[in-house]
Amino acid sequence: WIADYRDAWTTSTIANTVNNPIKKLLNFYNQYFEKKWVSSASFVTASSDPIAESVSKLVNVSQKAIYNGYDPEDFESIKSINSTTQHFQIAYIGTLYDGQKIEIFVDAFKKFIDQLNPNCTLLFPGLEIDKIQHQRITELLHGYEKYYTTTGRIDRKEILNIEKESHILLHIAWPGYEGIVASKIYEYIGANRKILVVPGDNSTIDKIVKESKAGVILNNMQDTFEFLCNEYEKFIVNPYNFVLNSKNSSDKFTRKHQTSELGSLLKTII
Repeated sequence: WIADYRDAWTTSTIANTVNNPIKKLLNFYNQYFEKKWVSSASFVTASSDPIAESVSKLVNVSQKAIYNGYDPEDFESIKSINSTTQHFQIAYIGTLYDGQKIEIFVDAFKKFIDQLNPNCTLLFPGLEIDKIQHQRITELLHGYEKYYTTTGRIDRKEILNIEKESHILLHIAWPGYEGIVASKIYEYIGANRKILVVPGDNSTIDKIVKESKAGVILNNMQDTFEFLCNEYEKFIVNPYNFVLNSKNSSDKFTRKHQTSELGSLLKTII
């Protein structure tokens, strides 16, 4: 049998930073059973290399990363949608957490607004579900209300529309926490729009974006500001010049390809 991890269990880098004696004791207790049960597996698969490697080291079983991937069919019904030409659109999709340093992007975005006064919108669909994070963005972008929008929960198809309509899709990685891969990164690749990762994680997210040729990884405010200025200049020249030409590179991250990888692995253990 194969032990498949979409998330780490007792080897989770985030869980292990919690300074709670009871949780640490519980994790130690759980690790006994993780070793006992998973050590009987023929193989360990996981959603990223670091997770696979951490489990493999714990249970002494061979490992392989099988990415969550994206399904091109999700975008078939909206493949003809073009980005809005009225304004330059940036979107952050998904949950925002305290550990994500969105301040780097926000500082660059505010400088971008101050210096260029662009016709631009920053979208946070679904952010209002989390009142704490919504308040965080409200405070960070105080005085810039004209340039950003937040919403409550919206339908997934509408999210896919927003991804296809946007010029830039923003992702905030977790520096220092290897192997944390939000599934939205694959959806971004499927949308075939430029991804801006800031900051990068120097790990799996950086690797995925580079291999898919789907965007850029930046780690400081000034580089991010200059990137926004350059992309906006391209938008002014041609508002329709936002579709990537990286299909061959991104195909590796389809669920079909990842299923094929799993099939090849199964053949080695049967």
